[in-house]
Amino acid sequence: MAQQFINPDSTVSNSWEVTGGSAGATAHAVCADTAVFSRIRANAQNKVCRFTLSNPIVTVGTTFESIRHIITGFKENTRSGNVEIQVIIENSSNVALYTENHTLTTSTQIINGTLRTTSDGSADWTGSDLSGLRVSINTSPEDPDGTSYAAVGKIQIEVNTVDASSGYGNDVMGVASANIEKVSGVATANVEKVIGV
Repeated sequence: MAQQFINPDSTVSNSWEVTGGSAGATAHAVCADTAVFSRIRANAQNKVCRFTLSNPIVTVGTTFESIRHIITGFKENTRSGNVEIQVIIENSSNVALYTENHTLTTSTQIINGTLRTTSDGSADWTGSDLSGLRVSINTSPEDPDGTSYAAVGKIQIEVNTVDASSGYGNDVMGVASANIEKVSGVATANVEKVIGV
């Protein structure tokens, strides 16, 4: 299995404050960088930030096994308590595919979302599905108390793939495929069929 990460590459809409980045920094830029102090933050309920994502690298024969979101966040400007936020993986039309709530504490934490093996509950992910993904973050579950903020410093989608070039996968004349290195001089990784099979 191989992994790649797709990051925010444009901001579709944003009602969160962008802070800690360079002057004029965008929400997608601070959520895609690795800087410790750049982040988006919200201090009221029902604030939404929505991003488009960079396209994954898709090669012939790649099978997409699963995806999940990963965020880095914390509850800011307070010494105690927590705040709940919601992360939604969406398609290119802003239709929610998967919704998940996360609790942010006063310590910076990396939160891994649930692995999602299908694009709609039954169909496998395709390169086209992943090329149109969006992600949104919102404070609809809870209003940060007092002067506190829900803060998110990084968000990305982890894409897990399986390279289909594993070669011919059947026994030949009683020899296990794992023990066959070549068929008629061709490496098994490049053999899809033997005599049409």
